[in-house]
Amino acid sequence: MKNRIKKSLSLLLAFGVLLFPQFSFAQSTDPVISPPPPDPLLTPEEAAAKEQKRIYEEVRDQDYLVPTAKGVQQATRKEMDQIHKLQEKTNYQLIGHYVVGDYTSGEILMFHRPDDVIGLASTTKLMTIYVVLDEIEKGNLGFKDPVVIGKTAASLTGSTYETKETDIFTVEELIHAGLIISGNDAMVALAEHISGSEGAFVDKMNQKAQDLGLTHAHFINVHGLTNYGKNDYNKMTARELFQLTRHLIQDHPVVLEIASRRSIQEEGREFISYNTNPLLGIVPEVDGLKTGYTNAAGRCLVATSFKGASENKQDTRLIGVFMNSPDNMSRYVGTRRIMEEAIGRFRYESIALPEKPVSEIQLEEGVPRENALYPKESKLYLADNTKEITVEAIPDKEIQLPKEAGESLGTVRYLIDGEEIYKTDLVAHQTIREPNPILRFIDVVGRAFRNIEAIVEK
Repeated sequence: MKNRIKKSLSLLLAFGVLLFPQFSFAQSTDPVISPPPPDPLLTPEEAAAKEQKRIYEEVRDQDYLVPTAKGVQQATRKEMDQIHKLQEKTNYQLIGHYVVGDYTSGEILMFHRPDDVIGLASTTKLMTIYVVLDEIEKGNLGFKDPVVIGKTAASLTGSTYETKETDIFTVEELIHAGLIISGNDAMVALAEHISGSEGAFVDKMNQKAQDLGLTHAHFINVHGLTNYGKNDYNKMTARELFQLTRHLIQDHPVVLEIASRRSIQEEGREFISYNTNPLLGIVPEVDGLKTGYTNAAGRCLVATSFKGASENKQDTRLIGVFMNSPDNMSRYVGTRRIMEEAIGRFRYESIALPEKPVSEIQLEEGVPRENALYPKESKLYLADNTKEITVEAIPDKEIQLPKEAGESLGTVRYLIDGEEIYKTDLVAHQTIREPNPILRFIDVVGRAFRNIEAIVEK
């Protein structure tokens, strides 16, 4: 009887859900990794161990974000164990060569082995896209121009845009494919469309490197794969790759807008691929730019970051070049640590603020007698928060009155570790006048009486 009642209730519940789906008990639309069906050949102990291993390796339940082939997700327990072990290593153990520099000035702020000639892998595509954008700027090409995919491009392996021979894409689509998902086929298709052959286009890349003064740069292709037949590959130094990136952003800032896209999704051909940048969507300030990997180059990343103005802080953009990391997780841990340190440490600040007094003077015969002194001009300075700026205000010993507002009344120096980084005049914000002759006489008499009183009291 009980079984019949349970069965009837189950049927009624199922019927109700079919009629009124809005009352379904499902509360979440998030994908759920369901456990696989039990294996009848395993003992209960073996089945339990297998399930624990699955949870350890597959279930993303950790409160820590990581890059994956399907975009940014929570880490698995296995990934967290890897990350904890890697966090114990030094930056030098995680990243073979790196440079972090200021985009605005070109100053190198942090580095390790920046001048060794190293493989570029797919960071090569920064130069490829640079030349493509130059051609657009010259009027030789348009973003919406159609490009037919050739046999060579369609046959490429590794990171691709999954193009087929005779497919047609726009120049813009292929640029996006190169920057966001590192499409090798997209780069060859653009090269052949612009120059007739990849070799002719590579000549443009090498010429561009010479024009930029990248003396160690050497390009043999547009994608960065190693030519094992010739035992050759694209190369330059980390410092030069920083300079290349800086020039690219200056000349074609559109690359930042493109590289900040999280994915490419094209429903028409059922294509979806996620940005290869491991820091994008995890480090909030990171907005680009390009990854790479070959056996010769290791895992590579060119990262860009931007922090906007607030109070006396000003816009700050950094460029990080990270080359020859042994594996993806080492690259992620190392680049995240270094970029987060640099973003928190270096910031453009306005020092010597004209509205903030740094000293004051008292003048016996000035009107007014007490005057706050301000820096005359401010300076935009890339500050390092590990170093303290000291202020040394030096008013003039003799001041000839009157002094108009803004006239020099001395100097103020700003120093780090005793080294002067900036100097400007000290000024008052109001005119300092000579006193009225009658008031001056009263003042002289008053001082005389005060002196007499002081002598009598003694």
